[in-house]
Amino acid sequence: VRSIGTSEIFNKAVEQLETGKPSGIIHLEKGFAIVQVTEKNPVKVQSLSEATKVIESRLRLQKNETIYKETVEALKKKYRTENYAREGLDKTTRTPEELWERAQIETDPMKRIQYYRDLVNQYPNHKNAPEALFMIGFTYSENLTDFVHARRVFNELEKKYPGSAIIESAKWMEENMEKEHAKIGSMEGVQKHLEEGKAGKAGGAK
Repeated sequence: VRSIGTSEIFNKAVEQLETGKPSGIIHLEKGFAIVQVTEKNPVKVQSLSEATKVIESRLRLQKNETIYKETVEALKKKYRTENYAREGLDKTTRTPEELWERAQIETDPMKRIQYYRDLVNQYPNHKNAPEALFMIGFTYSENLTDFVHARRVFNELEKKYPGSAIIESAKWMEENMEKEHAKIGSMEGVQKHLEEGKAGKAGGAK
């Protein structure tokens, strides 16, 4: 057999064969063939219920595929929009005043630290930069009870802004933040303790 294929000539020739008897030479479009049919299976006609099940199954698959595609497209559009919005926010440069204000009203300590850190990194010469660095250390100490990070930040403050008036408050925090006391709560609380300490020393000197 050189080539059989599935031509109409071959199909008709096979249909006419009896089971178990070889055919003669079947001339095809591209060659010839001799075949023998060993078994014939009559075409089975599906019942209405069987056909209905097959059709329903196919329709469900098509419907599910359609729903899947629609869902994927909807998610792509949704997250594409959110990503663009986020990129827009990331590209927006906030002023030091905006960063300071955001940090003041932020309730999440870690986000507050990030706003202060952005101010210090982006505007190191701004008037609020030393105080922002102090507030990072203060937040680590008072809100997160992370004295290790607090000390690192206070040391950074002393090195970056050695002439700043806030250094005195930073040193007081380093000396007292791990002592048992009620939470200071704010930088004003630090100032109050400093003043009380100075008043006590002045009274003792008298």
